[in-house]
Amino acid sequence: GNVVNYFGIDGMEQHSLSMNSITHTIAIRNQLTTLFKQVGSSPSVAIVGAGASGVELAGEIELYAELVAQKYGIKAVVPTVTLIEGAARVLPMLDPVLSMKAKKRLEKIGVDIRLNTRVNSCQTGKVCLDGGDLQADCIVWTAGSRAPDFYGQHSGVFPIERGRVKVDRYLRAEGQENIYVVGDNANTPFSGMAQTALHDAKFVARNLIRMQKNRDPVAYRALHPIYVVPIGGSWAVLQTSSKKWSGYRAWLVRRQADKWIFKNFLPYKQAIKTWRKGNRLARF
Repeated sequence: GNVVNYFGIDGMEQHSLSMNSITHTIAIRNQLTTLFKQVGSSPSVAIVGAGASGVELAGEIELYAELVAQKYGIKAVVPTVTLIEGAARVLPMLDPVLSMKAKKRLEKIGVDIRLNTRVNSCQTGKVCLDGGDLQADCIVWTAGSRAPDFYGQHSGVFPIERGRVKVDRYLRAEGQENIYVVGDNANTPFSGMAQTALHDAKFVARNLIRMQKNRDPVAYRALHPIYVVPIGGSWAVLQTSSKKWSGYRAWLVRRQADKWIFKNFLPYKQAIKTWRKGNRLARF
């Protein structure tokens, strides 16, 4: 639903990897596997962006190095992981208390965190920052996304607001009668979350059915998503409209969410079998 936004940073698109598609994410896994198979090396990974994706990835790097070692029967390397964020805290969309707990968790598992840090450019194996350059064997960009160029190319139909399409109370493009915009591309309170995209799609579908039956459509109400960000093994932070959890019980909620996702795409018995495998799902 969206594309990677590199904010015009010179060389970032050419010299970093992103997680915006399955293909690109597999490319990250393949590069990490290659690095972690080199016994005796000290690979370094730089992750730009301390939102949910960047934090979760940073928390998994060392665990993945151990999985690679188990698969190939070698001694696990200990990677250096650096998480770079331009804001003053990690997970800036969450409550500050949870952000602090997430930061402490990351530091506990060995992640080097650099906050209030601006990225100026990127070169092969190097991220150029305010205050000095950072050498890295793998550079991953998780810091931003934007609506596809299609909308900007048709700005007369799709008014842009904060990088997304401005919509009315029925999720129609502002000023349009029969063009709906949902999910990542609509400027709604919780745009960018998969839960929001599903909620939007159901909302529009129900309104279309109402109108087909000559009933008035209802106005859109944003649904507060459940934020669950795992950080390393058996640990996560969770935030809903009323709860703020951290630790093992938050991780259990994430595991239940994973089960729900598997059940959406697989027959029930196969979904449960796949879910129970956990880390053994990794194939590389």
